[in-house]
Amino acid sequence: MSVREALTAAYLMDALIAVAAAHKSTLSGEDRNFYQTEATRLMTRSLTKFNAYDEITEDYAMAAFLYTMLLGQLVLFEIFSQGEDMTSTLDRFVHCIKLHHGIRKVVAPVWHKIKPIMGGCHLAEWVSDGIPKGRETNSECSPLWELLGRNDLSSSTRHAYSSSIEALQMMFNYMSEHPTNRMMAVQEWLVRISMDFVDLISQRRPEALIILAYYAVLLHHAKDFWAIGSAGRLLIESITSYLGEYWLPWLEWPNEVLNRPPVLAN
Repeated sequence: MSVREALTAAYLMDALIAVAAAHKSTLSGEDRNFYQTEATRLMTRSLTKFNAYDEITEDYAMAAFLYTMLLGQLVLFEIFSQGEDMTSTLDRFVHCIKLHHGIRKVVAPVWHKIKPIMGGCHLAEWVSDGIPKGRETNSECSPLWELLGRNDLSSSTRHAYSSSIEALQMMFNYMSEHPTNRMMAVQEWLVRISMDFVDLISQRRPEALIILAYYAVLLHHAKDFWAIGSAGRLLIESITSYLGEYWLPWLEWPNEVLNRPPVLAN
């Protein structure tokens, strides 16, 4: 589908080749620096072409949707392939989240053209503002609800945290039901969280970083995908080191996931 749409949308063709270059940079025996540089060049050129459109018409609805998907993956890859420090990584991650939020703005006006083609794909819920309410007991995010219950937070901050946790639990549930679609869960959470929560990450608020460490478990589960690799481990270990011993009990589960032995196939 991407190749077919790329024949009519030059920005999508650039993004496809950028993905190919980024992937080549991860393979042994290839010139890593050359292909990473080429991926960045093509991604930048694709953005210039994409931004030249005043609006996305129905004829280019699918091309725009596929482009934003590929662009999101490329940016995630770039963040964690640089080997930067915690501050730089978080700043780039915040930029990545803002980019993913642009997906909803781009796709929403032409979603009626995309939805029938996507069929039962879970990504079809990306433009929905609804997040299922209600907390699940004994779930992956249970410690996060306990953390919020112990801290004195403003109503707006509490709402930003709560909605992010609810969306995160939805992604854990989805990944459990659809283990082969892990990349979808990784990207969808970035679309669903509020910009208020993104601001809390920018402020390095401990609760926001702990929630982010739980999201990094999703990244860790998707580590076999070339664009993710060790991103989950890097994020969990960096946040653990940054927050220090006082917050360590709340980071116990993400770190425990990192230390689990790999599951061997039968």
